[in-house]
Amino acid sequence: MVKDKNLYEILDRKKISELSRKELISLFKEYAVWGGYPRVVFSKTEEKKEKILSEIYTSYIEKDIVGFLEIKNRFGFSKLVKLLAGQIGQLVNISELAGSLNLDRGTVERYLKALEETFIITPLYPYFKNPRQEIIKQNKIYFNDVGIRNYALSNFSLFEERADAGFLLENAVFKEITLSLKSSEKNRFWRTKQGNEIDFLLIKGEDIVPIEVKLGLKDPKIPSGLKIFSEKYLIRKTLVVNMNIYEKSIGKVYFIHPYEIKKYL
Repeated sequence: MVKDKNLYEILDRKKISELSRKELISLFKEYAVWGGYPRVVFSKTEEKKEKILSEIYTSYIEKDIVGFLEIKNRFGFSKLVKLLAGQIGQLVNISELAGSLNLDRGTVERYLKALEETFIITPLYPYFKNPRQEIIKQNKIYFNDVGIRNYALSNFSLFEERADAGFLLENAVFKEITLSLKSSEKNRFWRTKQGNEIDFLLIKGEDIVPIEVKLGLKDPKIPSGLKIFSEKYLIRKTLVVNMNIYEKSIGKVYFIHPYEIKKYL
């Protein structure tokens, strides 16, 4: 299976430099719906894009993975993919998944591991230093390609019309960060038991770059989670990724568009 890429790896760099911010945002929204498989990106029509994703999903997930791993409960496995697609960016509760699927916990854990090892999903682990106050056990899960995620839900509506647009943006940002990671770097999330959170933490040795994703941000405002985390830990720079505000900063907090992430990491 050919791994997908981010939008800016497969588009000509010279062309990108000639695009306006409005055009880049439009491209990113399309990427957040259809994903980054080159054949999908360069297809001219939505019908062709969906057909290619259907071929990938059917041949790889429903046939190759199920057959290679000798998964007997194909319906349960397929339903798990759909459940995960519906809760990207949220804490994963394996016991709840097992109950919803009528499967034992061990089977669900094996299916999750299979999806991770075959590059369908990637878990995001929590960052913590105070186990009494911070989430330490539950992971989040993101799809390595949002097009596959949207195919699982049979939803290719325009980005602007989607109730899950915020989660799609978060998943796309996750992919941008993942592709920018060096071998010595890690990506984590942070959440307290009181509900304070930061979507992503890029960890570079002793240096931490908090990254918060805010779809509907209209004014440059520092999210409360960033304030609280910065008070607890020594932070030199934080990023707020959004679709509206760019080239603005409040102290060490920078407001950027999603396609600019690599430049700021």
